[in-house]
Amino acid sequence: EVRVFSELKYLFENVQWRQKISGQEVDIFISDFLIAIEVDGFPWHKDKMIQEKEKEQELQKKGIILFRLRDSRLEIYDKRQIAYSNNDSLLEPIKNLIKIIINDFPSLKNKNIEKYLISNKFVNEDFYFKNVALFPNPNEESSLGIQFPKISFDWDYIKNFPIKPEQISYGSNKLYHWTCSKGHYFHESPKARIRSNGCKICNKDE
Repeated sequence: EVRVFSELKYLFENVQWRQKISGQEVDIFISDFLIAIEVDGFPWHKDKMIQEKEKEQELQKKGIILFRLRDSRLEIYDKRQIAYSNNDSLLEPIKNLIKIIINDFPSLKNKNIEKYLISNKFVNEDFYFKNVALFPNPNEESSLGIQFPKISFDWDYIKNFPIKPEQISYGSNKLYHWTCSKGHYFHESPKARIRSNGCKICNKDE
């Protein structure tokens, strides 16, 4: 996901990561053109097609077009989807993604895009490696995002950028940023967050 974000951020203006739109979160958002991109990994998106289609419908109501890069082990069920393999470079899938985006949004095409589509290397390596270097790497059994998805819903993706809950151990004592559904902001470790019963501010108000 960070690789895709890095490349698109270099090629397009106003590219945002982990943007929430009326309760619907998208991995990457090109706000000027209302383009959303999801990077569907395996096993997180296994057996989630119904939820994915519902999300697409909700975004379409807001005028947002959703494109997907999907792990090759997942089914491709729409023309705006491109498969990728964890065993291969993401460069070609990203180029194919850009091609189908330009097919729907021809005004996005420019000389930089044309040059990128015939290139054989990534263009935003410094940004990518800078962000990847920040990532902790817990296994699936220890991942906050995988083991505690309800708690992870309050993860503040903007303040914690570029770290995601899937990349944090749920036993970590390091403080991170959280924002509940009512907009309350608090600073707490994943370990303490799991032990607490929801938002501390909401609990005080009850």
